[in-house]
Amino acid sequence: MIPMNRHLERRRMGLSAVLLGLVAGLVVVPVAQSAPDTQAASLSTAPNMGTPEGTAALVKTASALGLGAGEFHLGMPADEAIATLKSQGYLANPAPEVGVFSFGISQVPDQAFVGGAAGFLGNTAGSITTTVNLNFTMYPNTPVVSAIERRIVYPESKAPTIATTLAALRKKYGPESKTTHETLFWFYDHQGHRLSKAAIDHLQRSCPQISASSAIEPIGDRGHVADRITQGFPGISGINLICLNALYVTASMSGKSIANGQRSSAAQGWDKVSEDLMTQLIVDIYDMPLEYSASTVSRNLIEHNDAAKKQKESDAAKRRPVDVGEEDAAK
Repeated sequence: MIPMNRHLERRRMGLSAVLLGLVAGLVVVPVAQSAPDTQAASLSTAPNMGTPEGTAALVKTASALGLGAGEFHLGMPADEAIATLKSQGYLANPAPEVGVFSFGISQVPDQAFVGGAAGFLGNTAGSITTTVNLNFTMYPNTPVVSAIERRIVYPESKAPTIATTLAALRKKYGPESKTTHETLFWFYDHQGHRLSKAAIDHLQRSCPQISASSAIEPIGDRGHVADRITQGFPGISGINLICLNALYVTASMSGKSIANGQRSSAAQGWDKVSEDLMTQLIVDIYDMPLEYSASTVSRNLIEHNDAAKKQKESDAAKRRPVDVGEEDAAK
């Protein structure tokens, strides 16, 4: 891959092939598997969901799939992701760092839960600004990346066209499963197979969160990752469990017309604004089966430890001698 700084010196006009490589490099990272399986799949629940064994299998699948954005991919070991953030300079700027995602829980003493990491690049005038937010699976699971958000803000002088961006996204993820005015969606099962139309229709009927352009679940929200361990998976009481069995990729795009400076919209189709310039691209990747299964295991550990702690305290109380006093003893 050509280093990023060489790309940034190129002019947009007459270099569509180069820009295609630039966008592809910014959005995804080459891995052993070039793209998710294109086999149409139905929705199914991963075996042993919410158990250590089931979570370990999902971690293995995520690592093999290699679905990613930029330098980061699902299943990437957390320590490797943090080291990459540091080596690439993401943590050199004032931004939420690893420490704010670390928290302790009284029921699991001497163990730090690290729920994610975040950082950004490019805080100088005229540069491309890139922000990364990551979620990690937490103790006692193997700590790996379970969700990724990568946000890129382009100055006009270095912006690719919407057509170039779409081509790069579709080359990586295939044809989108759904499109709104600003967001493209791709849906996969827990093994990385593209969902069938029937399965996608089922998702849309069952999961209202995929009907909006907003994020399906927060990524890199330190309060959110702590709450799902201490309070349970967000919204679980009001969500159809089938929604937790899909792996989601979304690409939210903002652009503007060169001719009149107006904001781009896909209301009439992306092809209508294909020559507009990209101003911002946000790629979100959620391995929802892995996130749900891992957080359930972590929460079950806490509840088990809490119950064991209370039982120990109760047993100790039963063994304590009671001093009723001489006067009471004589009665």
